[in-house]
Amino acid sequence: MLRFSLIALWSCALVRHAQSLLARRGLVPENSLGGLNCKTDLCRSMQRSTAPVPDTQLCRSDSVEVVQRGSGTREFRFTDPTHPAKVDVDYHDAEVQCDAAASAANCTAATQCTACSCMGFSLVHDFNEALVERFLRSSPCQDGAGQREANVLIVGMGPGVVARAVAESCPLAQIQAVEVSAQVASAAERYVLSGVSGLDQRLQIDVEDGGAAAEALAGSGRSFDSVIVDCMTEGDTPLACRNDEFVKHMKDLLRPGGSLQQWVWHGQRDELEERYRAAFPAPTWSVSEFRDGRMNMGSIIEVHGNSTAAA
Repeated sequence: MLRFSLIALWSCALVRHAQSLLARRGLVPENSLGGLNCKTDLCRSMQRSTAPVPDTQLCRSDSVEVVQRGSGTREFRFTDPTHPAKVDVDYHDAEVQCDAAASAANCTAATQCTACSCMGFSLVHDFNEALVERFLRSSPCQDGAGQREANVLIVGMGPGVVARAVAESCPLAQIQAVEVSAQVASAAERYVLSGVSGLDQRLQIDVEDGGAAAEALAGSGRSFDSVIVDCMTEGDTPLACRNDEFVKHMKDLLRPGGSLQQWVWHGQRDELEERYRAAFPAPTWSVSEFRDGRMNMGSIIEVHGNSTAAA
């Protein structure tokens, strides 16, 4: 009997997953998802407990659109006023995993962009996950004795995915974030960073161009244990985030033994990597490139002080 029940459960789950995919692609009506031909109480019980959570547009402004998928992913699109407001658009600029049921219970679908915490936060399998992994390999906030204080700079915060991951991985870290768009920064605060206990005491967000912010921070004498850079917009890393002046400011800002990760498009990688090698000479520093399947059309350029060089 147990074997039969497990087979029935598995069969029901498989069919439901297939129907959900078909409905998502518009091949079957959404309301057909409830029409599984369940023959057992176990399957019918599972059908009731796995009722689909609808996709919801959480925010629509002049430059940002936020959609909570019933699957749990929360998507961000950086748009313009002429972009059509459509929940079923496949393209997005960034995404993060949030608890779908909690979002459905607590989030309001509205163009007013009401704040909605990302409960059950986790990274998806993309370049942001890779950036955070490479950051943690350098252990700027951990040592053999456990957590320690660290100062982290994030240039190009975007929707706040990396900032939250760093904050949760490094509970004693002080984070300085820079984002060029006020609307994107506001969306990050409302849909990714809100609801995190004590984060407002550890995270400072400046709305400013990445290159100008780097110059101002370096000029003020600030320094950081780690720097993460992701200034990419519309398929391009702006010159202000990859020219000689920017790299020089990174050298001024990075403490001895510190680490830096910068995501960059392939077409701009070699030029930028050459600049970093000139500014961070061996043997005091090591400069390398990291790439895997999560990078899409880009790579991560890494700089490590000789005492923290990643394997």
